[in-house]
Amino acid sequence: MNLGRLLPIFSVLGSLAFPVAGIAQSPFEVTVTSPSLPTLSVSAASFPDLLTSVLNAQNQFTPYTQAAFSASFNFLGLPNTIVATSNANGTVVQISIPGIGFSQTWTGATRNDVQNAVKNFFTKNGTTVEGQFLHYIASASPMAVTDGNPNSSTAKMAGSSFTQFGFTPVAESMAAQAPSTSGSGTGTKPNLSGFGLGLDSGHFTAGGVSGSNSEFDIPFAKQLSDRVSLVGSIPLDYLAMGGAKVYGIGLILGVPVRIVSMAQDQPWAWRLTPMGGGSVRASADLAGGGFIWNVGLTSCVGYRVAGVTTLELVDQYAIYKSATVTYAGNKFNPNVDQGILKNGLRLSSRIAPRLLYDLFVVETNFTNAAAVKRFTTVGGSLSFLTGKRFNLTLGANFDNGPSFNAWSVGLSSAWGF
Repeated sequence: MNLGRLLPIFSVLGSLAFPVAGIAQSPFEVTVTSPSLPTLSVSAASFPDLLTSVLNAQNQFTPYTQAAFSASFNFLGLPNTIVATSNANGTVVQISIPGIGFSQTWTGATRNDVQNAVKNFFTKNGTTVEGQFLHYIASASPMAVTDGNPNSSTAKMAGSSFTQFGFTPVAESMAAQAPSTSGSGTGTKPNLSGFGLGLDSGHFTAGGVSGSNSEFDIPFAKQLSDRVSLVGSIPLDYLAMGGAKVYGIGLILGVPVRIVSMAQDQPWAWRLTPMGGGSVRASADLAGGGFIWNVGLTSCVGYRVAGVTTLELVDQYAIYKSATVTYAGNKFNPNVDQGILKNGLRLSSRIAPRLLYDLFVVETNFTNAAAVKRFTTVGGSLSFLTGKRFNLTLGANFDNGPSFNAWSVGLSSAWGF
């Protein structure tokens, strides 16, 4: 809720954005009333810019330069989230946030003095008032940046780790479904060390506002032994919603441990992956963001139901918490304290010696307060294995939950070494 740039790192993350156009709907609206002037309603993509214009009586609000007024803000689909009142010359301003029980009045010699006092208050109280506000927004709005919906930081982190640590890699799935060449196991031993590139893009509707998002992912893996690997990825994402933009970058790490490995005489497999990571996601337009870290555990139980078909039950639970970021004396913390449980079922099968498809359904539940408490993901992919060292995958996902739906398509590749 900083009236300027909420986190200066936005400018750095901006260089990572993908050029995806948003939909012409606005996440913010203000209705201004005055005893002496007609009511005015204005929509905008940037909340800090909108609030600054209102308090300074600039742009569309210049008629209120010498008029007392009351401004009620619709914030990310939530009506009357913030209410600001001003006297005729702007030297006495009161701001109320009913959702967190906050109200304070500022006075100054000039309108500009009051504007600076308001800005200074929220930048210096980022771990208290502003953090409480963002926590409230995450529990009530399906468009929140940090938590509480499928597009939020916590859900994005959970989705990335679930797919990478829960779903058996293509090379390993191919080997598990191949006929035995030695009589003592399944087909060719897979190469589990390597790296990849992935690009995913799609469209969503959250709380009546539509938008688009893209994610670029750099996964990597190092096989440490027959049973243990080090796996991770660096996801970068960009979201456009009604003219507002969100940027993010993260790091996830896991250590898959193959407790039971599938073999010709062993149709079962069980893999446990302790995991952790962190993500920075921010939006100057939506006045939200922060650094979030997580730890969790992913379990994948597989069963070969036929010679070339396997079924996997994947379960994951992780906790997500935010950390205080300090920059130039300003403190900021979005007060994230969340748990996410994901449970999925995946069917994969070879339809040709080098061609594999999979279908899956995943249920996601936020265990603490969230605007979209639960959502379902269904999807599938088609993978082509050119050899032990390269594969290419085309996939699609569909998400559905209360006040939220989305689809995306993606293309990824993996190289072994």
